[in-house]
Amino acid sequence: MEEVRQALEREQVPVANAETAMVPKTMLELEAKETVSVLKLMERLEELDDVQRVYSNLELSEEALKEFA
Repeated sequence: MEEVRQALEREQVPVANAETAMVPKTMLELEAKETVSVLKLMERLEELDDVQRVYSNLELSEEALKEFA
């Protein structure tokens, strides 16, 4: 990926961001209550100093997002 970014920059193509990402192949759908629990866990994990990124394959429903907010 770094080679591609450098090649683009040599050709004067602007690169806004270059990073790898973990993209799930399958998504997990839970009940709203369980989804909120998982979101709270993810939030707590993100607050830890040693944690840089938190990934999930959780499918977020509107109902769960409203309940979490």
